[in-house]
Amino acid sequence: MERRRASSRIRGAWEFSLSAVFIFSTSSSLLSNLLMAADKMTGRDGFVKFLDAALLVGVYKLSRVGARLKIDLNLAVFWVDNKKGRKYSPFFFPKTKEQKMRPQAFLSAVFIWLMAAPAWGELFAPREPHPVGGNPFSVAAADLDGDGDCDLALAGGQFVSVLKNKGDGSFDPKTDFGAGANPVFILAADLDGDADLDLAAADYINTAVLVFKNNGDGTFESPFRYATNGNPFSVFAADLDGDGDLDLAAANFSTSTVSVFKNFGGGAFGNRADYATGDHPYSVVSADFDRDGDLDLAAGNANSSNISVLKNLGNGTFAPRTDYASGSEPLSIAAADLDADGDFDLVSANEGYNSISVLENNGNGTFAPNVDYPAEVFPHALTAADLNGDGRPDVAAANWFSNTISVFINRGDGSFAPQQVFAADSVPYSVFAADLDSDSDLDLVTAGQGSKTVSVLRNLTRTEGCPAQAGDMNADGHLSFVDLILLMDCAFQKQGKCPNCLTDLTCDGKLSPGDVAALLSAIFLGQQPEC
Repeated sequence: MERRRASSRIRGAWEFSLSAVFIFSTSSSLLSNLLMAADKMTGRDGFVKFLDAALLVGVYKLSRVGARLKIDLNLAVFWVDNKKGRKYSPFFFPKTKEQKMRPQAFLSAVFIWLMAAPAWGELFAPREPHPVGGNPFSVAAADLDGDGDCDLALAGGQFVSVLKNKGDGSFDPKTDFGAGANPVFILAADLDGDADLDLAAADYINTAVLVFKNNGDGTFESPFRYATNGNPFSVFAADLDGDGDLDLAAANFSTSTVSVFKNFGGGAFGNRADYATGDHPYSVVSADFDRDGDLDLAAGNANSSNISVLKNLGNGTFAPRTDYASGSEPLSIAAADLDADGDFDLVSANEGYNSISVLENNGNGTFAPNVDYPAEVFPHALTAADLNGDGRPDVAAANWFSNTISVFINRGDGSFAPQQVFAADSVPYSVFAADLDSDSDLDLVTAGQGSKTVSVLRNLTRTEGCPAQAGDMNADGHLSFVDLILLMDCAFQKQGKCPNCLTDLTCDGKLSPGDVAALLSAIFLGQQPEC
């Protein structure tokens, strides 16, 4: 008791529960007192600076485990109560009831902790597998039954299969529709112009494109077959001849060609026209690469490690190809405006290099040299879509050997942050992005041939109606220490409202201690966040 009385007589010495300080920080004068204490310990200049606030980041973590803190302004030291013998943070290992730490050491530890701590905010939740049996190879998502949510279409084995969405991102058991061969790729599009979505599949074994017309309720007629000029690994639908209906293009792996089928109306397709590509094309996409108002073609060539671009002559016929180098074995390609300059760029999944390649459009349908980004082992398929809700196309790649999905977040200029890796099905040969749970962000779905499943990875960004700029957590129009507290709740406690558009200050698509540091810089140094 005598020791406690002596301690209480020290002028300027405080003792309080850190939890109480931070819980009531928006209205309590304790926050002001704590900031004053931090200022005295970091220079006593009367101003709350970056270092003062950084010190409080460490104090914050202690508050969340119920610690009590004593601050002695005369001695400028901390005592941290260790009633339960806990390790309150990576830099506190007290062995007695009270342990002293000089402020300089404390600040150094705070910065080490901020830099070394892992990312707490994940872009996607763990996968939710749905057993489908058979041999799932390709998956697509679209509203097949017209009820306003996205269903799943699956190709593999001798069937195409449909899994109807229950409305919440979970799915009914599959319904099979006989294909009679080996469909390896599937897409959904309104091929017959009746306002519902039909299916088209690439039948590798029987060298054909299969068209399944929708009956209007998510069930499908027996397929119409259109012979290709070789074994097709993929098919794409686009209005290639400008007549208002969707034509088809197939990438023929065995003959190094693409076959184009013009739609005569009503989903009936005419005789094919074949065009030479590079060696063994595995995928084909269509976009207006040269900005002349019609849709061109691009094919990813697995054996020649390049991408062939075939420009549309204006009537659905195509000029001879121009080839552009990519990474090794580009099995899947996508077209999107990756650098926000108004034209379509290309990105490929390179199984040979374990990478993705980005080829930026020069503005006239020619492409700059590829820039590569490391992925996991054997990326087989990819999709380009806005996964973090910032308006920029990101990239997700399915890595079949490592059983993972690599997500690359667009920095806004066509360059990408290092991959974020998420567990997927066994042998994921396909990945697709769509809003499966109707929460206004894009989820991912994969097809796992090894596990005989399709899996949904729900997007956690919740970007709808973002109320303010990045960092303004309470949406009051300016950045303050209150925002810092709310952001730390998201980062370190996974509590509160944490939409990615508010928490991602570093443009890397995830919530991490780096975002906390960026908000500190914005509040106390005037350095505006990147996003």
